[in-house]
Amino acid sequence: MNEVESFLMDWTEVYVRNRDILKKEIKSLERKETQLIISCGDKEKQFFILPFIRECSVLDAFLSSDNSRHISLVLLNTSQNLRCVLESWNKLVKYPRLCIIFVNPLSSADKKWIIYPYTHNKVCESDALERGLQALFESVEPITEAGFTEKLISAKV
Repeated sequence: MNEVESFLMDWTEVYVRNRDILKKEIKSLERKETQLIISCGDKEKQFFILPFIRECSVLDAFLSSDNSRHISLVLLNTSQNLRCVLESWNKLVKYPRLCIIFVNPLSSADKKWIIYPYTHNKVCESDALERGLQALFESVEPITEAGFTEKLISAKV
């Protein structure tokens, strides 16, 4: 796991634990490479850390024939990641429990935006999809791979 993935893994764990403060559903939490596995009673939630998607087809690897799995993809808020989500949209909407979290933990304002493609597809008109996701994307400071790495290094100094 590289430094960016490690940083996002830590951020995701803090995020998940904070969301569970009131419900107290988390029974166990396990870290495996770039995956965070959370057991919540009778269900398991998987968070995959994918900072930079270079090939949009990589999203297919997280989509299986079992569309009942609770899967969250944690992506950095980059234009390339947004483009890949838009390109893969018709596949992503088939997974009712898929959550995509776009993050920029180093942003000076909002740190994340979240979308559930299955639900969003039900309420959004298809011709407004790209404009709507672009508006959400712009609500969090966009970042580039070089910019994020540079900010991460300077934040540690």
